[in-house]
Amino acid sequence: MKASTFAILIGVYIALLGPVLLIAPATIIETLDLAMRNSFQTAIVLIGFAMISTLVLAHKPAGRSLAEKIVRWIAWLTLIKVVVLFWVPALLEWSIGFYHKIPLPVLRIEGLIVSALGVWLIYWGTQAMRQSSEQSTD
Repeated sequence: MKASTFAILIGVYIALLGPVLLIAPATIIETLDLAMRNSFQTAIVLIGFAMISTLVLAHKPAGRSLAEKIVRWIAWLTLIKVVVLFWVPALLEWSIGFYHKIPLPVLRIEGLIVSALGVWLIYWGTQAMRQSSEQSTD
């Protein structure tokens, strides 16, 4: 999978979560809490993230831009996080408990940052795809 495709997928995912975290952070925490109680559902989501991260890392980098390096770094972090969560399931419960302790204004700031990152990932991914398609049609 190209880094641009990964950027768009992850960008859409976090761009959708960011505004909810900004407006209703308690809802996100409750939803995560409920979702994590279903270990099968959690495993499926984690496997999905591991698969797309592995696919982008298995693909040869298209360029040497800083943006692509950042996207590949996000893929590495995602894969490492998923592997750690599979190896240490108690860490997932700990992280949800940790989120309960974070003040809501801090979560709102996180929502703003995450939203901006999601929009940037979508923008970079679409620009990279356009450049790739323009180069291949010449």
